[in-house]
Amino acid sequence: MRFLRWAVLLMILAGAFWLRGHDPLYNTAFMDETFHVRYGRMFLANHFEYPFDMPLHWVFSWYLWGIFAVIAERIAGIAGVREMSAFAGTVAVLAVYGISRRLYSAETGLAAAAIFALLSPAVFSSRIATYDSGAVVFLALGLWVYVRAWQEMKNHLWLWAAVLFFAAFLCKYIMALYFPFLVLAALRKGRRPLLAFSLPLAIFCAGYAWYYRGDLIFLASFYSQFNKRNVMSGSQLWDIYVIQRLDLWVLGLLSLAAWPWTVPPGREAEIRRERWIFILMWTGAAAMLVFQGMSRLADMRFFKHATYSLLFLTPVAAQGILRLARLAGKTLYPFAGAVAVVLVAVSLGWAGNSWNTGAHIFWPNVEPIRAYFEGRLTQQDRLLLDDQGVRYYLEPVLPAENIIEAYYFRYHEMEGPPAYAAAVADGYFDYVALDGSGNEEEVLKMREAIRPVLPGRYALRMTMPEPALQRRIEIYERVNPPAITAASNVAAGAPGLSPRVEILFPATGAAVRTSGIETKLQGRVEGAPAGAYLLAELFTNRWYSQGGRIIPGAAGAFTQPLYLGGQGAQQCNHVVRVRMYDPGGKWLATATQFGIIRANADGSSPSCP
Repeated sequence: MRFLRWAVLLMILAGAFWLRGHDPLYNTAFMDETFHVRYGRMFLANHFEYPFDMPLHWVFSWYLWGIFAVIAERIAGIAGVREMSAFAGTVAVLAVYGISRRLYSAETGLAAAAIFALLSPAVFSSRIATYDSGAVVFLALGLWVYVRAWQEMKNHLWLWAAVLFFAAFLCKYIMALYFPFLVLAALRKGRRPLLAFSLPLAIFCAGYAWYYRGDLIFLASFYSQFNKRNVMSGSQLWDIYVIQRLDLWVLGLLSLAAWPWTVPPGREAEIRRERWIFILMWTGAAAMLVFQGMSRLADMRFFKHATYSLLFLTPVAAQGILRLARLAGKTLYPFAGAVAVVLVAVSLGWAGNSWNTGAHIFWPNVEPIRAYFEGRLTQQDRLLLDDQGVRYYLEPVLPAENIIEAYYFRYHEMEGPPAYAAAVADGYFDYVALDGSGNEEEVLKMREAIRPVLPGRYALRMTMPEPALQRRIEIYERVNPPAITAASNVAAGAPGLSPRVEILFPATGAAVRTSGIETKLQGRVEGAPAGAYLLAELFTNRWYSQGGRIIPGAAGAFTQPLYLGGQGAQQCNHVVRVRMYDPGGKWLATATQFGIIRANADGSSPSCP
């Protein structure tokens, strides 16, 4: 039986990790993911650069998750950060098992782990590598150790619980919501937890608050102003907190079955213990909802905060499900319990689209912007962006101060929208890249301010729907005076510049007739060193390789089969990229064509967005 239990647990953990960790490059980096990588870099280097020289003024956490994130990013890029987040989410599933096993039984632990493994808030909080990933795993581990310390009354366990809870707080300040009731609950266990848990946790938090008091005061002021601008209608609140979170309410209803409604003779102490567990876990589940109500902040991404409530609620709900299954009788209970747990877990996972990452994406795919600028920028170029997520991909090329976004800009004696408008009118920026993603007041005002003056000095060089949200990408280049373009992306034929790649067919914006979905990519290179090779890729929602290495001919010409897939609107807006590498695999040059359309069988163009 013990072997079977461990086998089932390993299967649950394997499934949990697959859901959280498969296809880590499903979209380009979310803005918050890049923030923490950037902050981690600056913290480890002990060098904070404008405009991120005061990160604790704007972020509801310390640098702990950023430190983890930058280490993972150095190993495997943004995919590494997301895999680390997936691993943290899987450890949280294991912690849910440990909590439930300690509070109730091993079978309740398996049930709770299976349910938590499939819940969409828990899954996607681990798919997107923000500080919530760290906060969830440290809170879950802290609760596991807290329950064990409660049962075993050992000083080192109480202290470890305090350390883990404080680590959760360092990942996200809002974790402090749970500390008061955990401290008060521990008081009933006497002096030992007071000295080994409550006092250390209080010292940790008080010391942090004192040392960073200036940052916290500024953050509180910022939060207060931000809160005033985020008032939503009753229908929006109903949709965010009820319709989208039926999993929370279903599990809450099922958890009621865990409450011992009767007190059989001789079991008074056991019943008191179960009721005490129920009250504590429900208090933890309700804390985040109470905070949301008191703060009056409509949380558009409540799925992340719902994960914390589900962390407390799932063990109680699992116990309630198994208690209901026992009504089937002792003989049928094992089968009825397993079926009930699987049914609840799969149903909630299916209803929450836990298997469908695309249903949860709320930020743009900026790969077309990244592709446009590859090999085009110089260290002197200045960019204006409306999406902070693009910065992550451009900072290796440009100094941080040369990348300007919508949240603050000072130009001469002006600030805000007038500063952006004046700078664009003067041609201060070499490029302006907009993807329409930001809906904050500052972003909308910036875009509104620069629209009328853009045509004076800038030409639209690339436009296409952004793949994830279908918002319009627009990239403008300054033509008066012309922007300086890096030699690696200048068209072939310009004297004295090498190496270079040029795509001759298909051209940007061309409607291409194909055989099935196949056509022929044609191009040429100049200045390629001996042994150089090319790689061709096609972008729709991600990059797809178009075969292996291409060796240019003696005159520099090359051809390659090119496959333009998709139906309807998916026939449109393909991006073709050809990169040149030296024999050692070092990148040399890039050519890119945008907005390529696969024509219909009769040669006509499909209806494109």
